[in-house]
Amino acid sequence: MSRSATWYLRRLRRMTPAEVASRVADRGRQVRWSRRRVRHGTPFPPPANLLTPRVFATPLPPQAREQVPPEAARRVVAAADRLLAGDWEVLGTPRPDVADPDWFLD
Repeated sequence: MSRSATWYLRRLRRMTPAEVASRVADRGRQVRWSRRRVRHGTPFPPPANLLTPRVFATPLPPQAREQVPPEAARRVVAAADRLLAGDWEVLGTPRPDVADPDWFLD
């Protein structure tokens, strides 16, 4: 949906100088951050000076996996597969964006 130049001109006339400055600064930040965006499949080295990966030990004993009933394990794996495929419902609303989120959507 495209608005006419007349509409934008009228809108600009009604803005305060502070609002114009704020919108220009915000747009500048968006442009600067868009240059840093990492596209899918683009090799990107990790930033320097990162902390070493932390390893968290599980409080469960090693034999805990065998104690889970096979049907319960199957249902958990099926639910995880549905989630990874993008089938997720939150508060009765389907969320198809979970499979391919737009992290820069404002």
